Amino acid sequence: MTIKLGRGEDLYESLKLRTIADAPPASSSSTTGSGVVQNKIYVWHATGAPLEIFEPTETGLGDALTAAATGDAVWIPSLEIILLAAIAIPSGVAVQGLNQHNSILRFTTPNGAMIVMADRAILSNLTVWCNDSANQVTAIDARCALGLVDAVRVRVGDDAANIKIYAGHVE
Repeated sequence: MTIKLGRGEDLYESLKLRTIADAPPASSSSTTGSGVVQNKIYVWHATGAPLEIFEPTETGLGDALTAAATGDAVWIPSLEIILLAAIAIPSGVAVQGLNQHNSILRFTTPNGAMIVMADRAILSNLTVWCNDSANQVTAIDARCALGLVDAVRVRVGDDAANIKIYAGHVE
């Protein structure tokens, strides 16, 4: 089994893993690595900038998405992250889970669009879980140019009547 870290060449994947031990903190919300992969949110920068590590919380995910730029990958750990508000995936950024069944973005009070993808954004290998809602909910809004949703499970509560997924190329 091969796990791709970011969107780099296979030759560099082991070097990216090594950066976990040496990564300096990028901000007060990020932490340094310890030589092992932790249950944290990782931002792999396409530019070769130091790895950034964030807590697996709503704030940590928001900070990771803010830190990410075109070509970067935000890795979601194999655990559930509780979210109260929608998230936006920036243009050209990949949000990838480590495990489709255990990397979970759980929206507890869904209303409107929960995940909005910008052009060339990628969402892959995770579960999007929306609790029941009396409101009209869009779990994933991928109406963007060249966006990709791949191997994403959408889980809803008992009533899936109000859940939508938008996909397609819009110009």
